[in-house]
Amino acid sequence: MPTDHPVDRQQSTGRRAVAGSGAAAAGERDDDGDWQEFQVVLRIIVH
Repeated sequence: MPTDHPVDRQQSTGRRAVAGSGAAAAGERDDDGDWQEFQVVLRIIVH
């Protein structure tokens, strides 16, 4: 059983790394989307 632990750790850190990069990319996309929504709201208010 002890030999299973390092493999589990590698798999979990690998998933975290992939999830982390995915979250960073999703966060950047969300920021762009929020900025576009913000501009749309500004246009509505200005007009």
